[in-house]
Amino acid sequence: MCLAKLLRIRDHEPRPTRDQHALVADLAAALAPTGPYKGLNVYSSTVIRRQTVSRRDVQVGHEYGYTVVLRNQSNEPGSIRLKAQQGGRAAASVRYFLDGVEVTAAITGTGSQTAVLAPWAAKSLLVTIKPLAPRVAGSAVKVDIRGSPVSTPAAVDVVRLKARL
Repeated sequence: MCLAKLLRIRDHEPRPTRDQHALVADLAAALAPTGPYKGLNVYSSTVIRRQTVSRRDVQVGHEYGYTVVLRNQSNEPGSIRLKAQQGGRAAASVRYFLDGVEVTAAITGTGSQTAVLAPWAAKSLLVTIKPLAPRVAGSAVKVDIRGSPVSTPAAVDVVRLKARL
């Protein structure tokens, strides 16, 4: 097996969490707060299918909710820094709510940070996507959310939320 393939496989394997002292952020996404979630115990600094949730046939002017769970996968308390980026060929209004507080400006700007999470604790980030006119069949809104421990910013995990018109 070639080295490039081995490196790709290693990047997508779960990180060890037993007796771990460094904070590990695990992000997972769902179309509803009750799940099912994609990306639990999957760690990747680039967007992959196993960490992407998609909603099809969305309508212009309607708001669609997504839930992203932010988990501290370690034995130490710590905060997770979040940064979001919108892409795709469809225009949309995207809003972010952490602990019931809108953090859209922060998360799309310099980044937002969670309060300190206890070991193995989790928080939810609610994301709403509202596609705007004009509707072009097959176009999509893509929102990538990156999370990393404040203490180890290089340990990035990412999820993608997708709304296809």
